[in-house]
Amino acid sequence: MTSDVIPICDRPTFVAWLREHADSDLGAQGPTHTHDAIPYDVDDLHFLYTLIRDTCAISFLEYGSGWSTLACSRAISENKASFGDAYTDEHPNRFELLTVDASQHWQTVALQRLPREYSSVVSTCLAPAKLIDYSGQVASVFDGVPAFTPDVIYVDAPDPRQVTGQVLGFDAASLNEIPIAADLLFREFSLWPGTVIVFDGRTSNARFLHKNFRRNWQWLHDPYGDRTIFRLDEPPLGWKNLSHTHFRARAARELRVFN
Repeated sequence: MTSDVIPICDRPTFVAWLREHADSDLGAQGPTHTHDAIPYDVDDLHFLYTLIRDTCAISFLEYGSGWSTLACSRAISENKASFGDAYTDEHPNRFELLTVDASQHWQTVALQRLPREYSSVVSTCLAPAKLIDYSGQVASVFDGVPAFTPDVIYVDAPDPRQVTGQVLGFDAASLNEIPIAADLLFREFSLWPGTVIVFDGRTSNARFLHKNFRRNWQWLHDPYGDRTIFRLDEPPLGWKNLSHTHFRARAARELRVFN
């Protein structure tokens, strides 16, 4: 496919790379507020980075801007550099990361941390989070997120303290700040088979979606890593989805040769 495949970064090298960015005061867009940010979790970030690289994901959607934006923009950028010229399928979000957050401050912190070569694959959405009544269940949604076709989705937001509104007599505080986001229920039937969803903690949210999803999802809860993973296990929707799936499988096989 290409002779310029970038190998997957091993964990020790990845840790050193993260530490370098944590110690840096400059990103592509000027001074960062890295030292004010929430500390990163190496295991979570390397898991996401490796998942995107291992599966040769073309597009990534994250709810919650942060250190994951840095790690996953690197993964998408490396996939683009390795396989971008060979990918000729029609895809609305080829080699793109969309990061969604309700906080302009924290999204800015995440974006300022990005090196210039990674920021080029990142699109942003600043969207308020509000409570809704979903079939008699109280949940939150981000308002105004654009259409996006992701291979991998990461759910780490919204923080319940960012959610506004009152539904059925409840507000976010009265729900004991248990995060229950319904965004993916509205997007479920636009997702392509093979889509993977990763929840960082948020087990109650994962269980809520499991009970309300209507398509055929495989799911696994990892109590040790404190994450839940879903995979949409269905036949391809048509030739476009099939071609996309075959490309990713071929690219993944080639990538394994280099690791």
